[in-house]
Amino acid sequence: ESELSELCLWLRNEFGHGFQEDDGLNAFLQAVTASEVYENFLSVMFSEVSRQAGETVEVVVPPDLSPGDPFQVNYLGVRYDLHVPENLQAGDTFHVSVSLPPKLDLVSLFAVPDSFYGLD
Repeated sequence: ESELSELCLWLRNEFGHGFQEDDGLNAFLQAVTASEVYENFLSVMFSEVSRQAGETVEVVVPPDLSPGDPFQVNYLGVRYDLHVPENLQAGDTFHVSVSLPPKLDLVSLFAVPDSFYGLD
């Protein structure tokens, strides 16, 4: 894998966009070597660490439930399966740690050009 990545990076640096009639080779090289951009790498890594750290959410025990009963909570588009904690009843609150969903639309390691997908 390392040798292929190094070869693609070398080809991109040596020939840039100098390939005539490349049949997508330039787009492929740009896509394969996109992770070599250090700022992209850092942005993705910091975003993922923050996401995995998660946060604590306050949950209210739904009506008609008793300790140990299962129920579901939706938070930021993710469903969490929970159980009513012991010694709590309907209307009581408790805290749950959740992981946040990935923000794939905001941060991308690979800035793939449209030509890679044939959209240019």
